[in-house]
Amino acid sequence: MMAREARPDVIDRTGIEATGILALASVLRAGSEAGASELDLLRDIIQCSDDFLRLGSDEARKAFMSEPPPTGSPRFDAFLAGLAIHFCREAGLQTTPEWTRHESRYLDRMWWFGLPEGSGLRAYSFQRTPSCMKARGVIFNEDNLKSI
Repeated sequence: MMAREARPDVIDRTGIEATGILALASVLRAGSEAGASELDLLRDIIQCSDDFLRLGSDEARKAFMSEPPPTGSPRFDAFLAGLAIHFCREAGLQTTPEWTRHESRYLDRMWWFGLPEGSGLRAYSFQRTPSCMKARGVIFNEDNLKSI
Protein backbone atom coordinates (compact mmCIF):
# COMPACT_ATOMS: atom_id res chain seq x y z
CA MET A 1 0.00 0.00 0.00
CA MET A 2 2.96 2.30 -0.44
CA ALA A 3 3.21 5.29 -2.76
CA ARG A 4 5.46 3.93 -5.52
CA GLU A 5 7.44 0.95 -6.74
CA ALA A 6 10.37 -0.15 -4.55
CA ARG A 7 13.98 0.28 -5.64
CA PRO A 8 15.95 -1.99 -3.26
CA ASP A 9 19.11 -1.46 -5.32
CA VAL A 10 19.25 2.13 -4.06
CA ILE A 11 20.64 0.98 -0.70
CA ASP A 12 24.24 -0.16 -0.32
CA ARG A 13 24.12 -3.01 2.21
CA THR A 14 27.78 -3.99 1.87
CA GLY A 15 29.73 -3.85 5.09
CA ILE A 16 26.69 -4.20 7.35
CA GLU A 17 27.67 -7.03 9.66
CA ALA A 18 25.40 -6.35 12.63
CA THR A 19 22.24 -8.32 13.23
CA GLY A 20 18.79 -7.49 14.50
CA ILE A 21 17.80 -3.93 15.28
CA LEU A 22 21.44 -2.84 14.90
CA ALA A 23 21.51 -4.11 11.32
CA LEU A 24 18.17 -2.54 10.52
CA ALA A 25 19.37 0.79 11.94
CA SER A 26 22.43 0.62 9.66
CA VAL A 27 20.26 -0.07 6.62
CA LEU A 28 17.85 2.74 7.53
CA ARG A 29 20.79 5.14 7.86
CA ALA A 30 22.31 4.03 4.55
CA GLY A 31 18.95 4.23 2.84
CA SER A 32 18.24 7.66 4.22
CA GLU A 33 21.65 8.92 3.08
CA ALA A 34 21.03 7.43 -0.39
CA GLY A 35 17.65 9.10 -0.69
CA ALA A 36 15.70 5.85 -0.49
CA SER A 37 11.98 6.00 0.11
CA GLU A 38 10.20 4.19 2.92
CA LEU A 39 9.08 1.62 0.36
CA ASP A 40 12.70 0.99 -0.60
CA LEU A 41 13.39 0.11 3.05
CA LEU A 42 10.34 -2.05 3.68
CA ARG A 43 12.06 -5.23 2.49
CA ASP A 44 14.69 -4.87 5.23
CA ILE A 45 12.04 -4.16 7.87
CA ILE A 46 10.16 -7.32 6.90
CA GLN A 47 13.41 -9.32 6.99
CA CYS A 48 14.15 -8.00 10.48
CA SER A 49 10.69 -9.10 11.61
CA ASP A 50 11.15 -12.54 10.03
CA ASP A 51 14.55 -12.92 11.71
CA PHE A 52 13.08 -12.02 15.09
CA LEU A 53 10.29 -14.56 14.73
CA ARG A 54 12.86 -17.32 14.13
CA LEU A 55 14.68 -16.73 17.41
CA GLY A 56 14.31 -19.55 19.91
CA SER A 57 15.07 -18.01 23.31
CA ASP A 58 14.34 -14.87 25.31
CA GLU A 59 18.09 -14.26 25.61
CA ALA A 60 18.46 -14.29 21.82
CA ARG A 61 15.46 -11.97 21.49
CA LYS A 62 16.94 -9.50 23.97
CA ALA A 63 20.31 -9.55 22.19
CA PHE A 64 18.50 -8.98 18.88
CA MET A 65 17.22 -5.69 20.31
CA SER A 66 20.53 -4.17 21.34
CA GLU A 67 20.46 -0.38 21.32
CA PRO A 68 21.22 1.04 17.90
CA PRO A 69 23.08 4.30 17.41
CA PRO A 70 21.05 7.20 16.01
CA THR A 71 20.16 6.70 12.35
CA GLY A 72 20.35 10.38 11.51
CA SER A 73 16.57 10.46 11.16
CA PRO A 74 14.33 11.11 14.19
CA ARG A 75 11.58 9.27 12.33
CA PHE A 76 13.60 6.10 11.97
CA ASP A 77 14.87 6.37 15.56
CA ALA A 78 11.27 6.49 16.82
CA PHE A 79 10.29 3.70 14.43
CA LEU A 80 13.05 1.40 15.73
CA ALA A 81 11.96 1.95 19.34
CA GLY A 82 8.35 1.18 18.49
CA LEU A 83 9.38 -1.87 16.50
CA ALA A 84 11.50 -3.22 19.38
CA ILE A 85 8.62 -2.83 21.81
CA HIS A 86 6.24 -4.44 19.33
CA PHE A 87 8.60 -7.41 19.04
CA CYS A 88 8.77 -7.71 22.86
CA ARG A 89 4.99 -7.71 23.16
CA GLU A 90 4.55 -10.21 20.35
CA ALA A 91 7.09 -12.54 22.02
CA GLY A 92 5.49 -12.17 25.45
CA LEU A 93 8.62 -10.67 27.01
CA GLN A 94 8.02 -9.04 30.38
CA THR A 95 10.36 -6.10 29.80
CA THR A 96 11.31 -3.82 26.94
CA PRO A 97 14.75 -2.34 26.22
CA GLU A 98 15.57 0.75 28.27
CA TRP A 99 16.76 2.64 25.16
CA THR A 100 13.22 2.59 23.72
CA ARG A 101 12.10 5.06 26.41
CA HIS A 102 14.64 7.78 25.63
CA GLU A 103 13.08 11.09 24.57
CA SER A 104 14.91 10.93 21.23
CA ARG A 105 12.75 7.90 20.37
CA TYR A 106 9.53 9.98 20.20
CA LEU A 107 8.32 12.31 17.47
CA ASP A 108 6.60 15.66 17.98
CA ARG A 109 4.34 15.12 14.96
CA MET A 110 2.72 12.02 13.48
CA TRP A 111 4.67 10.34 10.70
CA TRP A 112 2.72 8.19 8.29
CA PHE A 113 5.22 5.58 7.11
CA GLY A 114 4.93 5.28 3.33
CA LEU A 115 1.57 7.03 3.06
CA PRO A 116 1.43 10.40 1.33
CA GLU A 117 -0.86 13.20 2.45
CA GLY A 118 -4.43 12.48 1.42
CA SER A 119 -3.96 8.73 1.07
CA GLY A 120 -7.19 6.84 1.52
CA LEU A 121 -5.31 4.18 3.47
CA ARG A 122 -4.41 6.44 6.39
CA ALA A 123 -7.47 5.58 8.51
CA TYR A 124 -6.93 1.86 7.99
CA SER A 125 -3.20 2.15 8.74
CA PHE A 126 -3.91 4.13 11.90
CA GLN A 127 -6.26 1.40 13.05
CA ARG A 128 -3.65 -1.32 12.29
CA THR A 129 -0.72 0.46 13.98
CA PRO A 130 0.46 -1.02 17.28
CA SER A 131 -0.05 1.31 20.24
CA CYS A 132 3.69 1.33 21.01
CA MET A 133 4.32 2.93 17.61
CA LYS A 134 1.42 5.38 17.89
CA ALA A 135 2.80 6.50 21.26
CA ARG A 136 6.03 7.46 19.47
CA GLY A 137 4.25 9.31 16.68
CA VAL A 138 4.77 6.59 14.08
CA ILE A 139 1.88 5.25 12.02
CA PHE A 140 2.94 1.93 10.53
CA ASN A 141 0.44 -0.76 9.59
CA GLU A 142 1.59 -3.92 11.37
CA ASP A 143 0.49 -5.94 8.32
CA ASN A 144 3.60 -4.51 6.62
CA LEU A 145 5.74 -6.75 8.85
CA LYS A 146 4.41 -9.94 7.31
CA SER A 147 6.21 -11.84 4.60
CA ILE A 148 4.02 -12.95 1.74
